[in-house]
Amino acid sequence: MNMLDPTAIANPEEYTKDEIKGLFIRRFKKDVKDQMGGKYLERTVDLLSCEASPKEEYVFDIFAQMQLDMDVNKPRGTGQLFKTSLEKSLFSSPKACLKSVEERLKKLRRKYPNGEIKDISLVG
Repeated sequence: MNMLDPTAIANPEEYTKDEIKGLFIRRFKKDVKDQMGGKYLERTVDLLSCEASPKEEYVFDIFAQMQLDMDVNKPRGTGQLFKTSLEKSLFSSPKACLKSVEERLKKLRRKYPNGEIKDISLVG
């Protein structure tokens, strides 16, 4: 907002929507569709389903039951974000899921070199 009008917000730490309402316009696809000159493509969604393999089911069960130390003191929504990401990536790309786990372990091992968080031993 400061780039648009450096004087618009007296206190950048605390401001109201009325103070910035003249600095932005919210437009939806339906609002600009006519201006696109026919170049707007409608999105098509095809729902496909398939059975998970026994290995995928096994790993999903592990993720569903997993309790991570790093999430213990977080509110339910934020504490579930990494687990949810793992569950989604498992069915999208098991290799990507494995890569996510490996990257998380690298970060945890750097942050807790003495293994003082059990999340490392849980997945590592």
